[in-house]
Amino acid sequence: MEHHQGKYALVQFCPVPERLEFLNIGLVLVVPELDFVGIRFARGHSRIDRLLDGSPSRISTL
Repeated sequence: MEHHQGKYALVQFCPVPERLEFLNIGLVLVVPELDFVGIRFARGHSRIDRLLDGSPSRISTL
């Protein structure tokens, strides 16, 4: 198995910046040696609903 170095970035959601609460909702992975870019997002938005004190969010499903 070959090993390659890559870089990643978290995609975060912050509905109310004053509260400084963030949810990790996705990940971006880049491996330049392989010309690879991968993007994954969380399924659904129940975690976001919980962050908003149980009130349903108006965020469409990704």
